[in-house]
Amino acid sequence: MPLLTIREIVESTSLENLRLVTGHLRQTNEVHNVNIIDNPEAFDWFTAGDFLLTAGFVFKDNVESQKQLIRELAEINCAGLGVKIKRYWNEIPQAMIDIANELSFPIVEIPYVYSLAHVSNVINDILFRRESSKLKKYQKIHEAFRKCALSGGDIQEIARLSASIVNNPVVMVDESFNLLSYWELEGNPYPLAEYLPLNGKEPPFDKEFVASIPTDVRYLTLSIKRQITRGDTVIICRIKPIVFSSTIYGYTLVWETMKKMEQLDYVALESAAHIAAMELFKLKQVEEARNRERQDFFQDLIEGKILSTNALRNLAITNGFDPDRSHMVFALQIEDASPTLLNLAVEQIGQHSATYRYPVQIVVRNDHLLTFVQ
Repeated sequence: MPLLTIREIVESTSLENLRLVTGHLRQTNEVHNVNIIDNPEAFDWFTAGDFLLTAGFVFKDNVESQKQLIRELAEINCAGLGVKIKRYWNEIPQAMIDIANELSFPIVEIPYVYSLAHVSNVINDILFRRESSKLKKYQKIHEAFRKCALSGGDIQEIARLSASIVNNPVVMVDESFNLLSYWELEGNPYPLAEYLPLNGKEPPFDKEFVASIPTDVRYLTLSIKRQITRGDTVIICRIKPIVFSSTIYGYTLVWETMKKMEQLDYVALESAAHIAAMELFKLKQVEEARNRERQDFFQDLIEGKILSTNALRNLAITNGFDPDRSHMVFALQIEDASPTLLNLAVEQIGQHSATYRYPVQIVVRNDHLLTFVQ
């Protein structure tokens, strides 16, 4: 059975006397979910395919907010907006109609006799009965990522699969927004490499962009919308946090330049985030084990516990030291050092090392960082 459309809500449900006011060219928009707007700043909570309902209270006295509402919903690729009249508005404000006509965005007029809860219940009942076809699509997406995980797919493969499903380029970064991987798509009108540094020597996104992303998992939504502006070009990014056990391990960023995100695309991002979180958790555990081994090696070295020259040579190579090269060592003490501050210092030293192409090894000892430079 086909998915529910705006036209069907207006013409073929038990809801009578609904009227499509704007967006006649988009009345075939598919409705995947129903939400009631009760917060003028709740746009991060809505997704493609949502049919939003409002009586207008939170926007009734602010024309700019009314215009912004339509712009945001159209940008998110929501299915449409249902407005109940005779409650706070005698009729739908002309400012909303004008901008909706400009964007070809559907607005449905809802008679006063219906409560928004009743409208929501009627539509949800239809959606529930048609859920089986959507579930089959969900299952195909989950199966694709399950096979990726079982075959040992790494972050690069997760990025490739994500990009192919959502049909937009994808960038994956760690929790500090350092580049992990990316996947470009042929035909992208705004190529990633023309707008982002992708060589791994510097973060692909600037500090202002990174600072705008929530870092508390309690406030993370299905996806976060952000804009990247380069001259006259504005590019929309959809950002999905990669979370495991209430810890953020990174973010998947969709470069929304080839098609607008739809609900199934967000399902794909959720699956991608799940297996990416497991992969990043595993890599972090491996890195922590290597750091412990490196610290043990250094401790044994300075305490003279490694008596065999061959053993010393092999351990040095295993821990990233070149035994045939001389090294300088820099000792950095950080007062009131926290694990977060120490990790930040290690990260910054590593970035400088990559920029100037000096191989370094960093050992953390209590509140000291010891940096060995070949």
